[in-house]
Amino acid sequence: LQEHDIDFIACDSGSNDSGPGNYAGPVLGRPEENLYDDLQTLLSLRDDYDIPLLIGNTGCPGTDQNVDRVSTMVREIASEQSIEFDLAQIYTEVDRDLLVDTINDDKIGTLSYDKQLSEDDVRSAETIVSQVGIEPFRDALADGADVILGGRCLDISPFSALPIVEGYDRGLV
Repeated sequence: LQEHDIDFIACDSGSNDSGPGNYAGPVLGRPEENLYDDLQTLLSLRDDYDIPLLIGNTGCPGTDQNVDRVSTMVREIASEQSIEFDLAQIYTEVDRDLLVDTINDDKIGTLSYDKQLSEDDVRSAETIVSQVGIEPFRDALADGADVILGGRCLDISPFSALPIVEGYDRGLV
């Protein structure tokens, strides 16, 4: 790594579609000890190079609960390794009342082969997450974050945010 200029570290902590089960509870997408080991390595490298670390789909599904669980691990590791950074957490769960209001205002469409989303669907869902792009990562970087734990996001968001902020062409990025 020392042979190259490194501007940031990014990773997508999601999966290749592990299904809806990960959204239904406190499940991390992989064994906690493996995730902890990876976080130790990433945080150590981030500290060594003094560069941002951006993680998307934190904990696999990127639910608020998983962002919080991984945030706790990150803080523990920082304490153990005596490293400091500014941490940002991006939450992407959707407020149920806002979603119901949007349904009632007839502002949610549907795909031609799917049924219309209903208030019952919203109220009975275990967890509802949105999918964000680069914007929350961009904003966290602008606010001085060194480590960003993103909720559910487009897989390329943590990789694209900094180059776009630095002026690289969006299409190229």
